[in-house]
Amino acid sequence: TINVTGDTTYSDGIEYLVSAVNVQNSVGNKSLPISINVSVENNSGNNPATNLGTADENYFTNRGTSAGTSIYKVLATDAINEGDQLVVGYIKSGSDGVDGNIVIKAYIDKNKAGISDTYPEETVREVVENYSTSACETALTGVSNASTICASAEALEGEMDNLTEGQLTALVTAGVLTEYTNGTSTSFGEGRTILTTTEWNSLQANGVSFQVKVEANEGTWVEEPLEPICKRVTNVANLHTETCTNSSSTSYCRAYGSALNNDITYGNAKALESTLAVGDAFDCKVSSTGDYTERFYYVSPYYDTNTLTFDNTYATLIYYSNTISGVASDGASAYYASTRENWHGPVTAMSNLPTTQQWDNIELKTTSRTVLAEFLDTHNSLTTSSGSTTIENPFSYSGYAARLITAQELMNGCGLTQVESFTSGELINCKFLLEGTKYADSTKATYGIWLETSLPNDAANAVIVAAFSVRTDLDMVDGSNFGARPTIDVPLSRMEY
Repeated sequence: TINVTGDTTYSDGIEYLVSAVNVQNSVGNKSLPISINVSVENNSGNNPATNLGTADENYFTNRGTSAGTSIYKVLATDAINEGDQLVVGYIKSGSDGVDGNIVIKAYIDKNKAGISDTYPEETVREVVENYSTSACETALTGVSNASTICASAEALEGEMDNLTEGQLTALVTAGVLTEYTNGTSTSFGEGRTILTTTEWNSLQANGVSFQVKVEANEGTWVEEPLEPICKRVTNVANLHTETCTNSSSTSYCRAYGSALNNDITYGNAKALESTLAVGDAFDCKVSSTGDYTERFYYVSPYYDTNTLTFDNTYATLIYYSNTISGVASDGASAYYASTRENWHGPVTAMSNLPTTQQWDNIELKTTSRTVLAEFLDTHNSLTTSSGSTTIENPFSYSGYAARLITAQELMNGCGLTQVESFTSGELINCKFLLEGTKYADSTKATYGIWLETSLPNDAANAVIVAAFSVRTDLDMVDGSNFGARPTIDVPLSRMEY
């Protein structure tokens, strides 16, 4: 077993130097000291050099790693070449206050490889288990304090450094001490960075300890600039627009400030100002291999449905489109729940949100949430059916990168004191919620979006945002007129605004 530490230099034996080159997690790149136990052995064909890239996490997860220090097989055969990146550790973080998974990668640095041509031999002597005081005293005949030296096995061990080579040899001959050689004179070739299986077995057979040093910062995290997840849209020309083509003059876009065939602009574009307002447009990088291509709109601070409090360190951003199986689908609709029972939570709508595989660059603040019910002045109810049915909480979004927006966030951002007041036009300042619906274009399939929030006074309805009246309303949870619109939780520290 190799003990890998970030602040220890081994001066004895073979020193195998590895330089940390890439530390990745969900909140950006960091350099950190490493303290991992690594098993160096023949990995029976599981060459980690072939398990880099997207397979990193699965490679270690499938081998039973867990939070904290774990053991890994990382070096083995000549199939690993100088300069290859090797995964030397996988830590699921949390206790250090950093969210997400950390994958530590390293490469073999040929110039720093400290494998010597030979390993020095060392003679090791130990007291035998069936120690005999009389045999010890006989072997040390003529030594004035032999009785003191030989009083016990512990006494002899304490005096061994004071004995001459001749006296130690006499004790070995008398069977009081055992003697063996630790080390080998096997030549590994100058500059070699990989041990063959034969060479490794030779080292093991001779009791040689194999040491590794990982070069890293000593003892503290080094914060590096974190890449933003979302960047503010600063150019008005880059805002999304739709043309008001809906023929109705008493509802939809024409009834709420847009003339027929005129453009509707969604959201706000501003210069960077370090303040947020409802409707501010952002382009977000939802995939680690993607770019800032996905449009979102700021609604409010994050509302924690478990504690019933707002968290001003996180922003609630809503997507520009409804999704089906996690993919943006213009005008798409989906059930809230396929059974007409609202107390189960938005189970069907959730299944149409992006998964953590589809949007792997973001994550929910928590996947375990409390689904609440709202109606007029009834806030944060845990029951439906006028109190006779308890909502099945906690509700889990595990495996999903997004959720549905809540009534509390909508009220906070859009200036409402309650939902389902049936006040038409109450959401005119939040019309970005209706992008891609019948609000602008009657040919679109969806009439609006579902909220996560249920209804407290019946068992079959949930809260919606309705395009026809630009207000909050309610609909049967197994209705097919409304859709799942992804909402994400983004730390303000990861936003460029």
